[in-house]
Amino acid sequence: MMPPAQDAEFRELMTTFARLALSNHRYYTASQPPTSMTPR
Repeated sequence: MMPPAQDAEFRELMTTFARLALSNHRYYTASQPPTSMTPR
């Protein structure tokens, strides 16, 4: 369990990571053909 003090920081980190992953996903789908992407 995480301390409540780090909860806000953890949430901010996860939102930043989600935004980064989304931009990476857009970059890869734009630069590569969809057939090369193999979602698991």
